[in-house]
Amino acid sequence: MSTDPLAPTAGGPPAVKDDEKLFALLAHLSPLACLAFIGPIVALLAKSDSEFVKYHAIQALVFQAVSLTVTMVVYVITCGLGAPIGILTIIGSIYVGIQAYGGSWDGYPMLDGIGRPASKG
Repeated sequence: MSTDPLAPTAGGPPAVKDDEKLFALLAHLSPLACLAFIGPIVALLAKSDSEFVKYHAIQALVFQAVSLTVTMVVYVITCGLGAPIGILTIIGSIYVGIQAYGGSWDGYPMLDGIGRPASKG
């Protein structure tokens, strides 16, 4: 049996390294530190050789842009009463971040195909 961490596992994709999982997690959780767009960009730059990190960083960037836009529109339409919708985006980021840390290629619903490598789709 191969000890190479990138070797295919039982006919599946190569195993994801722990540092890749951590960067993917940090890309998703960056809004908690008020770094909604900076965190995923840093992850992209730091781990540009990792398809896993690229996928999750792009997912986080797109999700943060969409959720910021939706939250702002709802906030304006409802005169501020719809602001709690932002809590749902934080919960979504935490959930997908935890999944990414577990090595999952699952992304956000309706955005799952964005940034996905052709071999994972």
